[in-house]
Amino acid sequence: MSVADTSPRGKRALDLAIIHAFFLPGSAAHVATAFSTGGRKLHAGDIRRIWDAAKERGELPKINRPAGGPKDRMLKREQA
Repeated sequence: MSVADTSPRGKRALDLAIIHAFFLPGSAAHVATAFSTGGRKLHAGDIRRIWDAAKERGELPKINRPAGGPKDRMLKREQA
């Protein structure tokens, strides 16, 4: 049986791993599933809380995504 490391260094190590997972493809729920252990069950809300705190501390860059998704970044061609 695995035991969760509840020391401050253990918690910070888990936070750093989750912060760096921000750039991987997938949702917060996917990251929560990947980092959950027998001793510590994470949920998508926990992941979002960690990511939001990291953004406030400046550990994550501000990402400006277009409102309509990738299609808003495509150049529109005019007909000749």
